[in-house]
Amino acid sequence: MTEQRNSRIALLAVVMLLSGAFLGLVVSNDASAAKYNINSIVKDADGTGISGVSVTILDRDSGYTKSTTTLNDGFYAFTNVNDGDYDIRYSKIGYLSIRDNLTISSSGSIESVNMDAAPSGDISISGNVTGDGFGVSGATVTLFSTDVFEDSWWGYADIGYSWSVTTNETGYYSFSEMPGVTFDARVDSDDHYTKNWENVDFTLDTELQVSNVTDANNQNINVKDNLGNIISDAKVFMYEASTSTWTEATKFGGATYILSPNTGSTVYVYAYHEDHKPVVTKLSDIGDTNSFEMILGENNLGDDDIIYIPGLPTHGSQTDLPELYDRTVKLNMGPTAKISSNNDDYVVTDGGAINFSASGSFSVVGITSYDWGNDNTDVTYNSTFTGNPNVVSLTVTDNFGDTDTVTVNVTADADNPVASFSAIVKTGVNDNGTAVNSTNVFEDAPYTVVFNASESSDVTSSVVSYSWDFGDENTDTGKVVSHVFTDPGIFNAVLTVTDAAGNTDTESLSITVHDITNPNVFFNFSYVDSEGIYRENAAMEGVPIAFNAGLTTDNSGGDLTYEWDFSDSTIANGKEVTHTFDNVTAEGYEVTLVVTDEAGNTAQMMMPIYPSEMSRPDLFISKVIFSNENPLEDSSVDITAVLKLQKMNVSDDIEVAFYLNNMDNQIGALSVDGSSLSKEVGSEYNATISWKAIAGTHTIFAVVDPNDMINEGNSEAALKNNEFAKDIVVTEKEESNDTSIILLVLVVVISIGAVGYIYKDSLFGK
Repeated sequence: MTEQRNSRIALLAVVMLLSGAFLGLVVSNDASAAKYNINSIVKDADGTGISGVSVTILDRDSGYTKSTTTLNDGFYAFTNVNDGDYDIRYSKIGYLSIRDNLTISSSGSIESVNMDAAPSGDISISGNVTGDGFGVSGATVTLFSTDVFEDSWWGYADIGYSWSVTTNETGYYSFSEMPGVTFDARVDSDDHYTKNWENVDFTLDTELQVSNVTDANNQNINVKDNLGNIISDAKVFMYEASTSTWTEATKFGGATYILSPNTGSTVYVYAYHEDHKPVVTKLSDIGDTNSFEMILGENNLGDDDIIYIPGLPTHGSQTDLPELYDRTVKLNMGPTAKISSNNDDYVVTDGGAINFSASGSFSVVGITSYDWGNDNTDVTYNSTFTGNPNVVSLTVTDNFGDTDTVTVNVTADADNPVASFSAIVKTGVNDNGTAVNSTNVFEDAPYTVVFNASESSDVTSSVVSYSWDFGDENTDTGKVVSHVFTDPGIFNAVLTVTDAAGNTDTESLSITVHDITNPNVFFNFSYVDSEGIYRENAAMEGVPIAFNAGLTTDNSGGDLTYEWDFSDSTIANGKEVTHTFDNVTAEGYEVTLVVTDEAGNTAQMMMPIYPSEMSRPDLFISKVIFSNENPLEDSSVDITAVLKLQKMNVSDDIEVAFYLNNMDNQIGALSVDGSSLSKEVGSEYNATISWKAIAGTHTIFAVVDPNDMINEGNSEAALKNNEFAKDIVVTEKEESNDTSIILLVLVVVISIGAVGYIYKDSLFGK
């Protein structure tokens, strides 16, 4: 019993796990982009974790960078990283930097790395750091080996090993057990400008001189939002290109941030806040104190979280970036210059003008200038062009000083194109066609005329459009087109060609189209009865019948001839004729109309005409039909009275009424369109109503024209045929067994529940 219970529990667990996995799959598929978490450990040669190692990943496709620092045990982690191929770099003073490739496609640990400590030797290096003749205490002196290079990092040459010490209170520094290599050096001090030296030939007591930070170059910055409000808790940093260093601004008076670049430096000043979009300003050739504002925009998501940098430091740790809240750091890829115009083909008539715009140019850090040449520096540029060649050049410069140039060639076309085409007529796909002449083009398929304008040309630019007017109110475009003339006549086909400059030329060809289409014949007939009533599509013996072929059509539009044959040895000509049939026959009369157009094409229409006798109709009910001969009580029964016509002059609407058991109990009535009955002698019409069956045996009476609207005479036969009676038996409904069925179902359910309760322990365990 326990094993069974455990098996059931295990099965339940498997089902839950599979359900959770499926749910996770669905959720993951709903995600807009894959995000992963990775982690690893950085170790020394002994396998001990190294703390304080700067770890940076870079997506080479997007420029996306992200950095972190190892913990005391050498552990580091990145969260919410997009999938892709990355470079990863490890750097720390006193160790050889490492760069490797990394593909991120899932969460989890990646392979750990070992960093080699900087090599030692028997060389001692010492000296003093001075500023304005005085020793600088607390300065950081960093040496970089130039003899050992690793692979390039983002296109920059990286320094291999590095060593760092701090000056004492007199400015003295000392390195011991250094290898015999060539070094670069850098000195960082809070009160002095950072300075770099390349390939320093160190001897004992080598002096490294730095300049004191003065207020001569102070940059005083007020940070505001887009409404003009002071932001007092913004972050303001400066990146100085010459020293490859980041410096945080000093805050003064709660509203002013102060930076002090080196004289002659080019710097990038960044201002940002967690609630606002960052902004950057480039300052070149620093030489004096300056005051300015930096306006932070609204943080509207998207790229607002990105801070663009002009380049990564080329000395020391390449990840020495300031804390940027959680913003993404990307390299500035430079601007993209784009020229758009009202004429993207850049072809104009001689002396024509083009309006150019640089508004489509783009830079993630903003474009500061547009240069079209000839002192044209606006976003838009308008010019006219005469003669060739003509080159328009646009150079854009972004806020970092990076540029991009694009050029377009403008053609001034003073020459009109030459329109020329050929035309052949084809009668099928495999027909090579023959040149169009005055006798070989006919209306309608398969006579297709193919027009070819390949012979058209232009001297200076090119033909860009071909417009056709076939002279029959139809047009087309294209170098090669086909057309079927649907009507006969003489048509002037015109080709208009347009070159890239808008110059035009035309060529035409007269095409004679011959008629091969038969007329479309149609006629109707009518007469006026003795009471002066107009009877359309009806005929009466001994009465003039008007025949009219006015609805006959022909695509030629020319004169038509009409010939009538009434099959009673009588012939007539004309569009409208009158004829009297003297007799009434069972076969009727077959009237034939032959129509001929001017091209000799003919067509005919034949119609049987059955003139009616000059008497009233014999209209009666031939039978009554029930949709169900033995219906149940309350069911719906369709009752159909079949009306039959003996003679053809019924035109008025006829009423049909239905009665139950006697003529005083009407159960339904409907009106029948008389024209529906007057098709031919012996025609029938079904008149149907629906009746809700009543239990018992009943007689159904159907009566046509109960109100005697049609005078058929007073004979007994005529009156008798106007009505029809038929019996029907309706069965009474039986009692329902629904209650017994419900009781049976309840008994079964209660029985199953009782069995389940008795064996609950066996099924589910305790």
